[in-house]
Amino acid sequence: MGRYLPLVAQETLNWPNVRTKLEAPLRRTHDETIQKAQSLFARYPELALELVEVLSHACANVDPDADLIALKHVTEIRQLNRSQSLEVPMRFPAHAKG
Repeated sequence: MGRYLPLVAQETLNWPNVRTKLEAPLRRTHDETIQKAQSLFARYPELALELVEVLSHACANVDPDADLIALKHVTEIRQLNRSQSLEVPMRFPAHAKG
């Protein structure tokens, strides 16, 4: 029958666990992409420096509530990792709050 997300008895679901399982493929792909990007920028350090400069400029000119502000303190490409660039607070529509 395959895997499915039961929508009955929602109050018994462990939503953090459900989120973790649903995001696992994205996290793996994200980690692989970051590793490939870091490898590429290691071969072209001048591009890495330019990217960090552009990121710094963007963060200096963005609304303080924007998700991009989480990257404000990045000074090297190696600092870009999942913990800084993927961890965005989970937002639910008003009607979904429990």
